[in-house]
Amino acid sequence: MPALKKLMAADPNLRVVLKELPVLGPDSEAAARLALAAKNQGEYLTLYRRLIASRGRVTEARALAAAAAMGLDTDRLKDDMNDPAITATLLANTRLADALGVRGVPFYLVGDQVVSEGDGDFYAALTARVADVRQNGCRAAC
Repeated sequence: MPALKKLMAADPNLRVVLKELPVLGPDSEAAARLALAAKNQGEYLTLYRRLIASRGRVTEARALAAAAAMGLDTDRLKDDMNDPAITATLLANTRLADALGVRGVPFYLVGDQVVSEGDGDFYAALTARVADVRQNGCRAAC
């Protein structure tokens, strides 16, 4: 996340799309649902950043505690996390990940190309890929 935050700060024209993809079981799904539910209170990104920066396994209880610490209405979050629209979003994200061959998270796609955190200087790799897409477009439709 630090490299992505740095890129977002340096490039105000960058479009970043975050997709929740809970792959670590029920706790992961609950945290993803709570983060998506936080959109209804205008705090998705803030809660997402808190959860992604936390150490250890993020359980539903830990996600709710983080939301409460932010001043979010946790009763509303609990209701909203079971919204059929959130279920549909998670299903669509899973189908997209399957189609792209995603094997784990975090997963970064710039245009139509994967950029891996293992690519040495991740910030430089992201920056180079963004510049390439802007100059040359995507290899496939994106």
